[in-house]
Amino acid sequence: MVVVKSEDADLLLAKAAPEIAVVLLFGVDDGLIAERARLALKGMGADVNDPFQLARLEGADIASDPGRLLDETNTVSLFGASRIIWIDAGSADISSGLEMAFDQPRRDVKIVIEAGALKKDAPLRRYCERQKFALSIECNQDSEGDLVRLLDAALKSAGIGIDADARDAVLQNIGADRLSTRGEIGKLVTFAHGMKKLTLEDVESILSDSSSVALERTVCCAFSGDLAGVEESWKRVLAAGHDGSAALMGSIREASALHQYFS
Repeated sequence: MVVVKSEDADLLLAKAAPEIAVVLLFGVDDGLIAERARLALKGMGADVNDPFQLARLEGADIASDPGRLLDETNTVSLFGASRIIWIDAGSADISSGLEMAFDQPRRDVKIVIEAGALKKDAPLRRYCERQKFALSIECNQDSEGDLVRLLDAALKSAGIGIDADARDAVLQNIGADRLSTRGEIGKLVTFAHGMKKLTLEDVESILSDSSSVALERTVCCAFSGDLAGVEESWKRVLAAGHDGSAALMGSIREASALHQYFS
C-alpha cells in the first residue's frame, strides 16, 4: 500500500517510479486533482495530444462495462510507447474494472484516475490502497503552508517582492481550490510585470474579491483606532462595488472612537 501525504505528492508524481501502474487522485479540491493528474501524466511521459498513446475513459462507462478497461489495457500503443489511460471516475465505482484489468500479467500500461471525495471504505480507494503498484493521493484544500509556498514560488520565479501586509491580504483571498488559487496568483504576477515589489494597494486592485480584502482592513483599522485607515479602506470597499451602508460606517466609527477612549 502506498498512501501519499500531500506534501510529498508532487515530487512522487513528477518522478513516476516505474513500478507504479495506477495513480488514484481523489478528494474535495477538483482543481488540485486536475493539476496533479496533469503532473502524473507528464511524469509518465504521456503526450495528451496523442490518441494512440493516451486513452480517455469515463467512470460511468467502466462501471457499466468493467471489461472496457481490460480491452484498453490490452491495446498496444501504435509506436511502442507505454499505453496510458486517463479516467474521469467521478463518483463511479470502477474497482471491478481495475481488478479485471490487473488480475493477469500486466502489460506496459499506466492508469491515472481522477475521482471525487472517497471515504476510507470506498471500494475504489480500498482496492488502490491494497496494491503495491498503486499510489493513492487525497487532494484536499491547500493548507496555509501550501498557499505560502505557491505564492512565494511564483513571485520568486518572476523576481517580484511583496510587502508583508500585501502578502497577508493575498493569503486571505486565495485557497478556495488549487485552480482558482493559481489563477489569482497568476493575475498578480501578470499585473506586477516589471515591478520590483507589490503593495497592499496593488493587491486590492487586482484580486477578484478585492472588496472583501478592503472590508477586512476597514474593520481592523476601526478596532485599532486608525480612523484615517478606516476612511481610506472604506473608500476602497465602495470603489470595489461592495454593497455598503451608512449604518455600517457609523458602527465602525463608533468602534474606533470607543477604542481611542479606552486606550
